[in-house]
Amino acid sequence: TRRFMIGNLVILVQDCCHALMAIMQRELKEYPPLTLTSWLFGIGVVANLIIIMLTPGTASVSGVIFKTIKALSESHQFMVGLAFAVVVMSAFTYSVLSYASRHLESSVVTLFAAAQPPITVAMEFFFFKTPIGTSKIVGAIMVCCGMFYFTKLSTTATAHQR
Repeated sequence: TRRFMIGNLVILVQDCCHALMAIMQRELKEYPPLTLTSWLFGIGVVANLIIIMLTPGTASVSGVIFKTIKALSESHQFMVGLAFAVVVMSAFTYSVLSYASRHLESSVVTLFAAAQPPITVAMEFFFFKTPIGTSKIVGAIMVCCGMFYFTKLSTTATAHQR
C-alpha cells in the first residue's frame, strides 16, 4: 500500500541520515561530543516542528501538544517511557555515539546502534513486566550474532593488516 511504501521510505531516509551523521561526527572530532549532540537535537527539533506545522488535523501543533499533555496526565507508564526515550535512548545514546566517533571507526559506532531495540525490550520487561515473545528473542539473538560477526570480522581484518 501507499502508506507502507512511505513508511519504508522514511526508514530509509532516517538510516541514511544516521550513517551520514556518524561519518560527519568522525570528521568533526575536534568539537566536543556534547556540542555535536546539541546541534543534532536542535536540527531535529526544528525539522519536527516544521513537519508538525505543515500537517493538518490531529497531527497539528495544537493536536500534538494536547495529546501529549493528556497522555502524560493519564498514564504513569507513558511518562516513564517518554522520559526514558528522551533521556536514555536519545540524549545519552547520541552523546555516547558522538564520543565513540572520536575513537572508533564509523562502521563500528553505527553497528552498536542496533543494540537499542534489545536493550529497550529488556528494560520494558524489567520496568513494566511486559512479556518477551519468541519474535523478540529471535530478533535479539540475530542482532547479537550480527554484532559479534561484524566485530570479529573487523578484528580479524585489522590483525591481518598489521
